[in-house]
Order: sequence, then C-alpha cells, then structure tokens
Amino acid sequence: MCKNNIPIRLISIFGLVTGTASVPSLAADTCRSFEATLLLNMSPDGCTSPVKICTKGTIVSSDPSLTGATWYYTMLGNVPSVGLSESMEPGSTMAYAGRVAVTTQRDGTFSTKNVGVFDSAIGAFSQLDRVVEGTQRFTGAKGNIFVSGIGNPDAGFKSNIHGEICLNQ
Repeated sequence: MCKNNIPIRLISIFGLVTGTASVPSLAADTCRSFEATLLLNMSPDGCTSPVKICTKGTIVSSDPSLTGATWYYTMLGNVPSVGLSESMEPGSTMAYAGRVAVTTQRDGTFSTKNVGVFDSAIGAFSQLDRVVEGTQRFTGAKGNIFVSGIGNPDAGFKSNIHGEICLNQ
C-alpha cells in the first residue's frame, strides 16, 4: 500500500490507461549530426517530376556512411512569390515541395519530403528535408536536414547540408 491507501497496482493501471506510465523501449534512437557539401546538377533523365525539375549530385560528408552517396531530388510542385503577393515577395522567389532519395554506397537508402524557397534572380535556395523512410541501416530512420545553396540550372547549385539522422538501434 502506498500513501492515502491507494494500492500501487491501481496507480500502475491508471498510468497505463492514461498513457502516463513509462514503458521501457526495446530499441532506442541513436541520433548523429553531420555536415556535407553537394553540387547539384539538373537531371532530366528518368525525371518523374510533374513540373520537369530533378537534380542529382554526390555527397561529400563528415559522416563516412554518407560520403559518396547519390542525392536525387524530384520537385513535386511550386508556387510563385512563395505564395505571397508580389508586394510582399518578388515573383522571382518561388516556394516548392519535393522528395529526395539518398542512395549510399553500402548502408542502404533513405528518402525525405521537403519544402523550400528559390530566388531565380539571385540563384539562392534553402530547404528543409524531413527523413521519412529508409532501407537497410536506415530502416525506421527519422531526422531533419537543412540544405542551402547558390547557383543556377546551367552551372549547378553548390549546396551546404547540415542535418541529424536518428537510427532505431
């Protein structure tokens, strides 16, 4: 019996029913941060984008499992002026959404969904990628990746990547 004559068993059942009880996890996430660079080039071959925009590049990273991985981006849609009136944001800045498939040399693949902005007048972009699925080592992976860069469709986009990937170990 515990204080106030409420049995410990009753408190445990209450905790399970209300979701306040702590249940040990069978597997814990192991998260690690990484930095990378990437030169993205337009990639029309095999592009399934409804707006015909796909890019491809090879990752150079502080994480050895990501160095040499292929980054393949498919734009799924976009809107001019980031969806705002031109008095708030110039029409040269578009908002976009898409997917990225990252294929590593030996550890499997992972995919992201992303949103971003690109200003064609200055060639700058930034995007937020959320890891949504993976294979092999990346099965069940989660994480967030921030990509920013500058360039143009003809010469490519020099990109900087900062991210965290959490693996279910």
